[in-house]
Amino acid sequence: VWFGEDTDSLQFHILESAAPITCLVSLSHQGSTYLVAGDNQGGITLWQIMLEQGDFRRVGYLQFTSSCSVVCMEPLIDGRLAVSTRESSSSSSGSIISGATPLEISVPQAVHVLENVVTETPMVESSLTGHTKDSVECMCALPDGALLTGGGKMDGTLRLWSLNEKGAPQETVLSDVGYVFCLALLPGGPDGRFAVAAGRYNQVNLVV
Repeated sequence: VWFGEDTDSLQFHILESAAPITCLVSLSHQGSTYLVAGDNQGGITLWQIMLEQGDFRRVGYLQFTSSCSVVCMEPLIDGRLAVSTRESSSSSSGSIISGATPLEISVPQAVHVLENVVTETPMVESSLTGHTKDSVECMCALPDGALLTGGGKMDGTLRLWSLNEKGAPQETVLSDVGYVFCLALLPGGPDGRFAVAAGRYNQVNLVV
């Protein structure tokens, strides 16, 4: 991790993870910022970022109970965290690391919506299992609380999930888009409208 007041005063700090890291995101909770790292053993490490003190304090390690690796993560607007996992055949995957907080899941390949991530009671709120042929490779949280998920090449679908309604999350397949490598939210106007850019091969599709 590099941190500092400007590019001329950057300092370097090494943070240790229990397993090889696959992705990083930052997460805000009650005025504090956290660095969140997913790994190839289905684990999630959390560090509280304290830039004024130049310190990063490890505050927890969560691990899914099924054999999986973390592919990507996406913070939602209400503080929840969406985590995409891929089923793993590794002999060490699925073994809970000592000191880890277990996250109970029944499907090793899905997008899991976590709540209370940086508290003492993290839990899996729901698992989005619409992408059945491949893992989700990219995600994008929308301002209205919904989530876009892009499946891998074998799945080739872009799906929209409504996560704010009571009951099971509702999904819609955006059939005109198909397989994408990455997603980016575009700033909205004063009327609340927004768009998402979806990249695939040599083109960018706009979803409005």
